[in-house]
Amino acid sequence: TTPKGTFLADLLVQEKLLSSKSEFRRLCKEGAILLVPENKSVTEFDYSLMESVTIKVGKKRFIQIKVV
Repeated sequence: TTPKGTFLADLLVQEKLLSSKSEFRRLCKEGAILLVPENKSVTEFDYSLMESVTIKVGKKRFIQIKVV
């Protein structure tokens, strides 16, 4: 559970799914961070969360984020 408007990069680093924001930036450029239901790639580094979503990071890592 995270507050509305939280940056995705900050959340993934805080939850230790990624080691750094530069890794997030690299994965965004490669198209490796996806919004699962829409199968849409996250391309902006400053993507902020406005609604609950499931995110796929790479091939095997998934995280479900609930926004309050």
